[in-house]
Amino acid sequence: MITEQALRKARILAFWEKYGLSATREAFKAKRRTLFDWKRKLKQGCGKIEALNSKSQAPIIKRKRLRDVRIIEELKNLREKHPNLGADKIHPLLLDFCGAAGLLKHPSSSTIERRISRYYIRDILSPWIP
Repeated sequence: MITEQALRKARILAFWEKYGLSATREAFKAKRRTLFDWKRKLKQGCGKIEALNSKSQAPIIKRKRLRDVRIIEELKNLREKHPNLGADKIHPLLLDFCGAAGLLKHPSSSTIERRISRYYIRDILSPWIP
């Protein structure tokens, strides 16, 4: 499927070949490097305009949240025992737990807040069920 964006790029490339770089830059505000990139994509796509369609710009390797399950379980246990404790007051208790468990990294209070909301540890008495 040819998008409007791909057609626009093809028109700009045709204009560039006919009138040159300076006219193209003035008319379309397209830089020289961009024009060569589009030309390369068109050549790699065997001259098909579909090759000029925009691709996904999402990163190929996405960051993964690394978390220790033992910390999450301890956080759940602490919230069951003390349901009204906030992240700032749970933080020293988790520091003690991490020291006893031999964990080198321990979460900060802001990380604890995010984990409380992310893992639905807010309402222990009435948990969220997916």
